[in-house]
Amino acid sequence: WTQVGFDDDYSRFLRSILFVGLIGTIITAINLLRPDPLPQRPETDVLDKIRSILANSRDVKSNLVLLGDKRILFSPSENSFLMYQIYGKSWAVLGNPIGNQYEFSDLLWSFRALCDRYGGWPVFYLVDENQLSLYKDFNLSFEYLGDDVLIPLENFSVSKSLAAELQQVYKQLKTSGLEFEIVVGDVLDQLMPELEEVSNNWLKTTDTNERGFSSGFFDPYYIRNFECAVIRLNHRVIAFAVILESSGQQEVSVDLVRFHQQAPGNSMDFLMIELILFKKQQGYQKVNLGLAPPSKDQDHPLTPLLNRVGESMYRSTQTVNTMDNHAHRQWMELYHPVWVPKYLVSPGGTKTNRILRDLTRLSFPKSTQIRSDANET
Repeated sequence: WTQVGFDDDYSRFLRSILFVGLIGTIITAINLLRPDPLPQRPETDVLDKIRSILANSRDVKSNLVLLGDKRILFSPSENSFLMYQIYGKSWAVLGNPIGNQYEFSDLLWSFRALCDRYGGWPVFYLVDENQLSLYKDFNLSFEYLGDDVLIPLENFSVSKSLAAELQQVYKQLKTSGLEFEIVVGDVLDQLMPELEEVSNNWLKTTDTNERGFSSGFFDPYYIRNFECAVIRLNHRVIAFAVILESSGQQEVSVDLVRFHQQAPGNSMDFLMIELILFKKQQGYQKVNLGLAPPSKDQDHPLTPLLNRVGESMYRSTQTVNTMDNHAHRQWMELYHPVWVPKYLVSPGGTKTNRILRDLTRLSFPKSTQIRSDANET
């Protein structure tokens, strides 16, 4: 087979097989030896850098990086980062870049290059409308997903800012014996077993699994980073919510909202209204109640897909997940909020269905890694 001749077809065939095999071996070796782009959970020194950036971030959702379930891409200066995770071919960035806004464009291009290098689809989930210009040269599609629900606090009052139905509910609960409290630090640590009991009961009652990616899961390490709002009845914790805050008292949001099956109906409304009043007194500007799906009268290209695969995705960012999408938006309307559009930036087209499913699976993982020690990552 090493002989060369015009009629040596069999020899040529063997040489071709050898050549193809050699090329395949070389390509495989290159793939095995090139650097792994998928770093594990951030180490403690990396978390220290992240915390210094968060201290100046006005993006309240940037706190979700402390869950430790996302990968981090820093800018060269390490003054900015974006958080992302991978499912299938979807390389999904959560929210906007965080840190120095003058580094955002280069940081996004670095992420795009990383996706191209490894054959991933660049997906940017829950992008603010005022940030869309950063993606205009990426040749990606922009799809409206829904709205963040913001409650301005400067002129907020129960009698003037809430629907009459909600005012009545609040007045009734005010006299039902419910007690609202903000806990933090050692007091929060002491309450952790009670909070876990409420969380486990909520998971069982709602027949759901823990969340992740775009929403918190029960992890003492994560919870200890923040204040926690609790509701007591007869001195027993029956509901709680983790409080996320941005810098400069710009915005407050709630995460990991859980309540016991024995909690009175509408206990979540009591918690939300009490939190709104408390944070207004502290000087904060707005409270974010989470993502609401599009209203039924809003017609856009993603409606059919979102109706089929989007419900779980919305529930991953909702304060209460016992409602369907339409009922959840109707409930939020009782607060007379400001609606702030959120977008999905992705390759779009025939890939959209799969991308939405990937995002749902990221938001509802089959398992979560719980950390109990603040030094764990």
